[in-house]
Amino acid sequence: MPTETKFMALGSGNGFPNCITKVNITESEGGTWARPEINELTLNQAMNLYWNLYGIVGTASATGTAGTATVSDVNIPDTPIKRVCGGSYSDFDNDNAGAPDFPDASQSIYINSSFISAMYDGDTSVESNFLGYSFSDIASFIASNTSNAVEKILFAGSAPNTSDSDAWTQLSSIYLGEPPVLTNVTFQGIPFIVASLDLGTTDVSATITDVELYTY
Repeated sequence: MPTETKFMALGSGNGFPNCITKVNITESEGGTWARPEINELTLNQAMNLYWNLYGIVGTASATGTAGTATVSDVNIPDTPIKRVCGGSYSDFDNDNAGAPDFPDASQSIYINSSFISAMYDGDTSVESNFLGYSFSDIASFIASNTSNAVEKILFAGSAPNTSDSDAWTQLSSIYLGEPPVLTNVTFQGIPFIVASLDLGTTDVSATITDVELYTY
């Protein structure tokens, strides 16, 4: 794990640089919406993830006649102290093996203080309905060749219901209607949800196996 110098952040008095949006997870958004899948974060876990996320440990690999494209271990280039002012922090990496069949592998990481939400099971003015915190999706690993494609998406706190095709169409470039497989996991003491999507797995693979956090 990378080491960073300690610093103090006053923020908004809630552990984050911004006010946190309260979300009623039972309130329909229309279309194909269904109650999201929940694996909520505590305040300490959410703060740890926002302030200290360094990177995602994972790989994506695709092989074709042109060769093999591979990416691994995507990291946020900005240090934690820059998150004092809020905003979004991300990185993207791509490898393509070229003609004639262009095997492709890509990875991305993304965190935004404005997208952190406090989830409520009902009326958000009733604190007994409070469930925990969510960041939604924070990372993706995708691999594809001429005939096959796979994707792993990492969610923190909540993920769309597997039946919510509207949401998955927006989230995934390979989603064509087949419900993803959602798996609850724990990395570095923080709960996550990994979504697995595939359009065939021959000579393509994607994995997410851990997160990396800054230490002090």
